[in-house]
Amino acid sequence: MAMNFLSSLVGRATSAVPYVMDAQQRPGWGGWTLADAQPRDGSEPATAFRKRGNAEEIRAARNGAKRLRTVRHPNVLRLIDSYDLENGDDGQGPVVYVVTERVRTLREVLQSMKDFTVQQRNEYMAWGLKQITAAVSFLNNECKLVHGNVCMDAVVVTEKLEWKLHGFDLLSDAKGTNLPEWPLQDFAWMVQKQYKPAEFAKGNWDAIHDSPPWAIDAWGLGCLIQEVFAQDQLHRTEELRRTQHIPQALLPDYQRLLASNPSKRMNPSRLTNSAFFSNSLVDTMAFLENFALKDDFEKDTFFKKLPNQVDSIPPPVVKSTLLPLVINALEYNNAPASALNLLLKLGQGLDEQTYSSKISPCIVKLSGSPERTIRITLLLHMDKIAPHMDPKVVDGELYPKISTGFLDQTGYIRELTLKSIASLAPKMKEKTLAGSLLKHLAKLQVDAEPSIRANTTILLSNIAQYLGKSTCERVLLNAFCRALKDSFPPSRSAGLLSMGSTAKYYTADEIAQRALPAVSPMMVDKVQEVRKEAFKVTKVFFGILQENAKKLDEEDASSASERKASESFGSTANGDGHGSASSLLGWAVSSFSNLKTAKASEVASLEKMSAMTLQDPTRADTTHASRPASVGPTPLNLHASTAAAPAGTSTSLMDEDMPAQLGDDDGGWDDIDIPIPEPPPSRPIKPIAPPPAPARKTQGHAGSMSLGGMARNPPGRMKSEEDKLWDQLGMSAPAPAISTGRTAGSQGSRVSARPGGAGSMKKGEPMKKLGATRRSAPGGPGSKGSDDGL
Repeated sequence: MAMNFLSSLVGRATSAVPYVMDAQQRPGWGGWTLADAQPRDGSEPATAFRKRGNAEEIRAARNGAKRLRTVRHPNVLRLIDSYDLENGDDGQGPVVYVVTERVRTLREVLQSMKDFTVQQRNEYMAWGLKQITAAVSFLNNECKLVHGNVCMDAVVVTEKLEWKLHGFDLLSDAKGTNLPEWPLQDFAWMVQKQYKPAEFAKGNWDAIHDSPPWAIDAWGLGCLIQEVFAQDQLHRTEELRRTQHIPQALLPDYQRLLASNPSKRMNPSRLTNSAFFSNSLVDTMAFLENFALKDDFEKDTFFKKLPNQVDSIPPPVVKSTLLPLVINALEYNNAPASALNLLLKLGQGLDEQTYSSKISPCIVKLSGSPERTIRITLLLHMDKIAPHMDPKVVDGELYPKISTGFLDQTGYIRELTLKSIASLAPKMKEKTLAGSLLKHLAKLQVDAEPSIRANTTILLSNIAQYLGKSTCERVLLNAFCRALKDSFPPSRSAGLLSMGSTAKYYTADEIAQRALPAVSPMMVDKVQEVRKEAFKVTKVFFGILQENAKKLDEEDASSASERKASESFGSTANGDGHGSASSLLGWAVSSFSNLKTAKASEVASLEKMSAMTLQDPTRADTTHASRPASVGPTPLNLHASTAAAPAGTSTSLMDEDMPAQLGDDDGGWDDIDIPIPEPPPSRPIKPIAPPPAPARKTQGHAGSMSLGGMARNPPGRMKSEEDKLWDQLGMSAPAPAISTGRTAGSQGSRVSARPGGAGSMKKGEPMKKLGATRRSAPGGPGSKGSDDGL
């Protein structure tokens, strides 16, 4: 019956322990062995204590497991589970298992402290001894219990390097001589002779009963102090007289603990107030353990002083003990921003695995803190934090919280958030950068704070390498052109610098048609720094254009033979009867080529037909009087349409730019009723270089067409969402505008605004071009409809 009662206290009797234990068994106190254990369910790692022996040893082990389960204290080993196997795990007799938090023996830890300085070792030993003293004082004074065998083997060390008391096989009531079972007396044989005080060694139980509850354990504390500072196990009682390695601050208390008279031995509660336990490490740990009870002033003062003391604390203690306490204070106890500075300093010497497992989760949690000082401190040190963060954590957890700073009402936080992205961008996904981040940057580039606008441009150029080629082509030039229009000089300088640093992302066409026209006004900027940067970036762009020109020259030189081969292939294909599709394609390409090469033959024949030079007398003002007449035919420049053609209007380049005399349009416009007046035979026309054709718009009756002065848009794809964000900042290729001047009765006529060319059309002279009549615009100052920009 008693056995069943003890078994229920120890734990459930099972045929197997649900832990995977390390094969290496290490000796422990009182015949116990310990090994690292990992639970099969994947929970926290543990240590398994195992005890096998005769009936008395098993009874003592069961008492120790029961007492360990019922006694709870921060400095007492924490029990997870216990198992009492009647036939053992191998069928060879009863076995008791006690599973606790992961620990090592104190002897192992002290042997690993060889790299500590004398001061670091003494401070760490003082901290550990104070913890064991607190545990013994708790047992003796609050619980009225006697441990019976306090020594080095009865102390273990956790992963946080905290000392814990265990070995409760002899744990008994202090006044238990009248009880039927008194483990202190029943299992006294388990205590080695060198650890027994005189009354205990002689078995004088009446004297023990009359002694204070701490008499036996005070002697055991003296033995522990001797072993800790001697770095060796106690072998004889006489060795307690060695005091040369005992610190002088602790020596008087050490002697009081070992008093021969039990009633005069020092109470462990008084030992905790010893001057020896007053050092930087002990004080730091004591403050952090009671952090929740401190006021804000004490917390702030503490964390401002602590960074200067960290160097004197042993590195293993910093990593395993101090760091978890600081993290706990930040996450749960409203630590001030100065604690975050300490956390970042502690994290500098950590390996990547420790940083990811301990500091990264705290950083992510603090990034969403409503406390502004915490967020500001975090953003200021992001360059030190980001290199240690995992890319998945940065993109999925940290950035979404950091990005809320872009919308903060405080400009300082917006600017710090902007600067922090430079450190986070290398670990963010391209999708996040091109999506969420660019939307924020587009808004920040028109922020009310000038410095934020300038820094946004700089950031965009710095993260260009992570955006992807297609995103760079769509966004960069638009954004930098916007910066050039900023009234804040550093923003304009930032735009020019960014253009130069990202020049590799622009094509030669973009540089010539968009970048250079935007940069040119900066060369005459009122600010010297802006002008300097403008000339620098222009030199970069010219170098790119020169290289592109060399490439084009090489391609032109090598394409002559290819064109001949292509023409011969085309003629062969058209003669083979491969279908109308091949003939139509060949005709379209040939006709398009004829537009560019017709000047050599057709223009010459037109010159022979020309009998007079056309010139508008109304445009012959003093402005153009000194301009010499063009000699020879003017090249025909094809300009892409810059505006969407209205419904029902032809968009063919040949219809717009080819003179009426060079072809007959009747065959292509049978379905449109357009009157085509015949040209007078007596007025031959000398060929001129036609101006760039503006988009047509319908006027008058159906079929009557004329050209208007609509603005042109470059051809290409539809505007994407990013283009809209940057407000169409790109500049299209410049094209001369054509003004239409009208007089009474001239509605539907085409007006020429090109004075002083190789001849101009006389006013009212008809021309065969979709039924329109070409007229020269009335010139002179104040004339209506004149184009002063040409």
